Amino acid sequence: MIRTQQPTNAPVLLTNLSCTTVAADAMQSVFGLEPHAWQEQAISHITALAKEDSCAPVLLVRPTGGGKSAVRDTVGVILAGIVLTISPLLSLAAGQNDKVGRPASQEFGNVVSFHLDEIKDRTEQLAAAASILNLDSNTTQTIFLFASPQAFVNNPVWRKLLYSIIQKKMLQFIAIDEIHLFVHFARSFRQEFAWLKPYLFSKLQSRGSSSRTTVPLLFMTATCNESILKNVELLSGLKFHVANIFWPPPPGMRHRNVTFDITYSSLAPTAGHAAS
Repeated sequence: MIRTQQPTNAPVLLTNLSCTTVAADAMQSVFGLEPHAWQEQAISHITALAKEDSCAPVLLVRPTGGGKSAVRDTVGVILAGIVLTISPLLSLAAGQNDKVGRPASQEFGNVVSFHLDEIKDRTEQLAAAASILNLDSNTTQTIFLFASPQAFVNNPVWRKLLYSIIQKKMLQFIAIDEIHLFVHFARSFRQEFAWLKPYLFSKLQSRGSSSRTTVPLLFMTATCNESILKNVELLSGLKFHVANIFWPPPPGMRHRNVTFDITYSSLAPTAGHAAS
């Protein structure tokens, strides 16, 4: 069963501070990270959209390892409730599932995570779904769900869970990771990606609007161009307003340099072994 106790200081933190201050405080307090200016801006923008009830799809383009996941995680603990990440790569989702729970402090509320694709036993799936649905509507706890598109399209337990958390308005935030693969896979061999439109995105459109949603959606990638953006809009049925696109100039897309120090040994090979 998921714990639902609430820290007494969490509501005060979220109510009395500005969006920018909350962004920095949440990232530092929960994950022990010092946010970059662009991260604070993106986090504040998304949380402001949620608070003003004007949610919309947001595009975040940053290089691999540049801090996109930290934006998602911080927004998640600020908004609390259920946070869903759709990932095209099972190994990537498994790694993020491990990362988000282990280093998180509980200052803003309990932080737990589930990688739905890794729960194979149906009895365990039903138990996990029941535990998730038991979350109190006013909780400060954050439940991070990581899943592939096929988890919802092909598995009736997870599909029913998705419908329930949408219908009961328990879903607070959604992130779609590696959207360039979302486009590539949907056009080639993984039709489950295309099925996310009727199964998920269409159910989140606010009053039928393609540019307004009932919860904030964050689309993340390190590889993007105009063609990818147009295909994401086509596959999702959503439209990105220019104000909701965080795409840095070329200097901001530079990858981190990785260097190696190599030391060669001058030791002679032992007897009976040829030198390589």
